[in-house]
Amino acid sequence: MLRTMRTPLLATILGLSLAGCLTIGDSGSPTTGGGGDDGTGTDGTGSNHQGSGAIPSTAQVDVSVDKAALSTELKTVNPITITVKGSGGFSGSVGLTAAVVDGNQNPIADWTVDLSAPSVSLAENGTSTATATVHIPALSSTLTGTLKVTTTSAATLGTTAASSTLTAANQVTFLVKYDPATMDCVYPADGGTVANGVKVAQATKIRFFNNGADNIVIHVTSNNGTPISHQGQAPNGGPSNSTTLPNTAYEQTPIGTGPATWYCHDSPTGAKDHKADDPRILVQ
Repeated sequence: MLRTMRTPLLATILGLSLAGCLTIGDSGSPTTGGGGDDGTGTDGTGSNHQGSGAIPSTAQVDVSVDKAALSTELKTVNPITITVKGSGGFSGSVGLTAAVVDGNQNPIADWTVDLSAPSVSLAENGTSTATATVHIPALSSTLTGTLKVTTTSAATLGTTAASSTLTAANQVTFLVKYDPATMDCVYPADGGTVANGVKVAQATKIRFFNNGADNIVIHVTSNNGTPISHQGQAPNGGPSNSTTLPNTAYEQTPIGTGPATWYCHDSPTGAKDHKADDPRILVQ
């Protein structure tokens, strides 16, 4: 009698032990383990995921500039804002290069461009900016160019280049004003010196722009024959433009080559502001 009762009891114990070794998944099917990664990007729940640092196949980087075209003149510094935008899950570094080229896509040697940074870093789907500054010299045989900005990144989609068309008028402007507080004229810091004059071509128009509140007269030294006329004097600075009013310019196209040292004086008093370090233009 005791032997026949032990068989059902043993079966019951074995059944409970096997049940403790199985885990019921969400679908009701037994699975082993607890959702570990099998190394293929699929975890135990059937969900796909990418490893850390992976770039999604939809990642995109676009670049643009704030000025598709820019009209300027010689002897200018021209900042252009570059915007880089990520989408499709992109994040990471984007390299930047920039150059100014002519119509044949050749670099313009005397037009230079400075980048504020060689690259930008984007948060996921983020935006960042940089500045390309184009320097155009006073003496240049080229008056048009194209700024080309190119990006490099891990993204395979998007706009990788942007451009801005630059047109320079064949003229150079010098800012000058009379300061009644000091009774002196204020000249541009880059207006040239006797030892190192600003070089311009003979065909380039020279503009002396009065950015002050008082009338002024532009005096040009006539030693050895200057290529630019004194304001109010022959041959090109006659009485019709003998005074430069505020926010106007005295304009001259050189009639020859050589140095032209200049300064201003206050029109009402006639007080000259001649100094040893007067600015100088060198017409070639």
